[in-house]
Amino acid sequence: MGTLYRDMSRVSPAPTLRRETASLVANAALVVVFFSVVIALFDGSRVLNASIGAVVLLALLGRWVYVARRGDVARS
Repeated sequence: MGTLYRDMSRVSPAPTLRRETASLVANAALVVVFFSVVIALFDGSRVLNASIGAVVLLALLGRWVYVARRGDVARS
């Protein structure tokens, strides 16, 4: 669990694509839960909050694609 937390919070890519993928899944789950709670509890613009959450998810996915295509991380 310690390496997953470290991979989730690091700026540089994880040493392996598998660890980067695990980090992507965990971060995406946290983003979905967080923005679901924000949308449910606050009376702000739901569209704005959902859009911000979608942008954050796209940024996470873009990071994973960048790391996967870059090729300097191990595949396993």
